[in-house]
Amino acid sequence: MATKEAGQQFRGGNDCPDDSSSSSGFITVNRYIDIQEEFKKLYSSITTFVAEEDFKTHIKKDAHGMKEIEKQLRLQELDAIKTDCPIVIAGETSCGKSSIINLILGEMILPTSITASTSRVCRIKHSEQCMVSTRNSKDEEIDRTSFENSMEMAKTLETLAQTNSDEISYVDIYMPVPLIQGNVIIVDTPGCGDKEQQKNADRMMSYLPNALAFVFVLNVPNAGGIQDDRLIPVLSKVNQSLDKMVSFSPEDVIFLLNKWDTIAHESVQKLENFFEQSKKSLHKNWEKVDDSCIFRISAIKVAKRKPKYTKDFDSFLKTLKEVIARNENKRVKVHLRFLNDFLDECNRVVSTKLEIANREAGENQTTLDDSSKKLEQLEETRKEEISNIERNIDQFFDEASSKFHQYINHPCFKAAILQDTDELTRFTIRQELDTRIENKTKDWMKENLKEIFERTIMADLISKFEEIQRSLHSIKDNLKGFKTPFNVDKKIVTAVASGVLPSGAGVIGSFLIRSIISHPGVLIGIVTVGIVTGVLFSGLVAFEVVDDFETVRDKAFEARINVFTEKEIKRRLKKEYYDGVKRIVSAFLEGDLEEEIINIKDNVKTMQTDSESYKAQKNTLSTLKKTVVRELERLQKIERTDIKPE
Repeated sequence: MATKEAGQQFRGGNDCPDDSSSSSGFITVNRYIDIQEEFKKLYSSITTFVAEEDFKTHIKKDAHGMKEIEKQLRLQELDAIKTDCPIVIAGETSCGKSSIINLILGEMILPTSITASTSRVCRIKHSEQCMVSTRNSKDEEIDRTSFENSMEMAKTLETLAQTNSDEISYVDIYMPVPLIQGNVIIVDTPGCGDKEQQKNADRMMSYLPNALAFVFVLNVPNAGGIQDDRLIPVLSKVNQSLDKMVSFSPEDVIFLLNKWDTIAHESVQKLENFFEQSKKSLHKNWEKVDDSCIFRISAIKVAKRKPKYTKDFDSFLKTLKEVIARNENKRVKVHLRFLNDFLDECNRVVSTKLEIANREAGENQTTLDDSSKKLEQLEETRKEEISNIERNIDQFFDEASSKFHQYINHPCFKAAILQDTDELTRFTIRQELDTRIENKTKDWMKENLKEIFERTIMADLISKFEEIQRSLHSIKDNLKGFKTPFNVDKKIVTAVASGVLPSGAGVIGSFLIRSIISHPGVLIGIVTVGIVTGVLFSGLVAFEVVDDFETVRDKAFEARINVFTEKEIKRRLKKEYYDGVKRIVSAFLEGDLEEEIINIKDNVKTMQTDSESYKAQKNTLSTLKKTVVRELERLQKIERTDIKPE
């Protein structure tokens, strides 16, 4: 039986409905709201602090990353008032978003036309009680209805889908969904499509900046689902909003190529080619996407439990669970990190100035001289590594091409490629060999490129990067608190060239693997050359007609493998990736590090000229330090607040 509760509003725009009868999930939301209130107070206090002239004079001008601190604080404060962590499902009209959400929920809850026929956003939240809340454009509740079970609720949602009330902008659905316990919610947005559905598209676009993660559903039968007037504008909107989406990680994006069954009648090779082209297009429009987050599915077939399609859907669910786990209470973590970084930087600045103010002039000079000497040593190390870049990169290509050449010419490779080919014909063998060689090539890249990169390019850099890091930390310990925008760990990770951090080489290896897979024309192109060469120049067509099948098969294999000379492999690898690898390694040595050395030299000059003024400003600096310490203590109190474990 459904129970109407018109006019009763929830606490806040996106909170769970009934604290007293809730599960542990509601307790999490309540505690999250308490933390949210503390964040509001802290941001308000810090905003007042950064507006003071003493802050601008003694901290801002000498601190890293505070050039636009007022704007940063406004964006962070706006993000902090949001309580939910939405996983947004987006895509064009009739691509199957609602059907996929029903599969995630395990029940037929959403009518498949609920967002296609209206401009409403549906938000699904975990609750032990089934309930529907309709809300207006200001996110104010219009009414609320409780249900004894999900079937009753589904019938009401079906009826609601037929209404055309412009007053309703949001439909909040509460039901038991263990997958999204906590403050994570799943959002079904209106589809984008034809011009007459522009209102729906506008509603979806306006909601996108709220997301912490996305699942983009592509309609495969509709030109592959990647269209300039549909998906591309959506991705562009997200890209344009990234500076405002302070809690969003570009890696938390999943692409579903839905309705794959509609093209299943095509040949295996055509399907694989289409899938590779789709991945390439997605990489072009969303650089951070990983191939492991692109899935071929059919919601209709999965609903019927067709084994061919359930496997990929189960893989998608596993990935979705990982994304959800990363995003639960994510806003709290993001704001804690931002505020900690800000207050730590403030504390470093004022603490260093106070320390200088309390030192004797001779002691300060000794510190500055020591820093200058270390800077010169660091510059020599940097120049030495620049001179080694070419050698290290060439060594990587030499070893990669040599290892791959050995691999494809090993008897085991031929045996694996030709295994179970007896049932094929002379007319189908070529296509099958192409597919097998391509897949084996990809597998080899995944398994070997990372290790080769670590052993060649990274091996020589590791010790030098450790030396660079030690030097920078030592210098910054002496000059701590001044304008040193180079954060050693973060910059090396950003440059993807860290031998200091164990993950650094892995990142580069993964980068190369993803790039090669997303550009099948690199080594896979060599396979194609082999086919063309074999067919046009080696008389492959001719001997396929006259020879027995085993001879045809062996010669077809040899024609493809012969083109994989070590020289040709290296040439193609180098042509495709030399500039990219060099740019990545050089970005650290010739960009960030060089700029940092210049900045620190400027710091030394500043300290030499301003040390006496710090003595005159000791009282002001002491007051600033007390303020910073007080805010740090407030932040630490928030950190100690118990949030439901993930």
